[in-house]
Amino acid sequence: MGQPNALSFDPDLKHTRDYYYASTTTKPELIADFNSWMSENADKVAELKAEYKVNLD
Repeated sequence: MGQPNALSFDPDLKHTRDYYYASTTTKPELIADFNSWMSENADKVAELKAEYKVNLD
């Protein structure tokens, strides 16, 4: 805690990829709001992906 760069990902170690999805049958407006936010904030999302080195295929 409080130690920048204390942890790093080693791609040579055994690992798996996972994906997360948002879904709901009772709150479709929640998904619509999230999709709108993602569209309206595409630049911010791209910045965060670059900052945290998130690469999605």
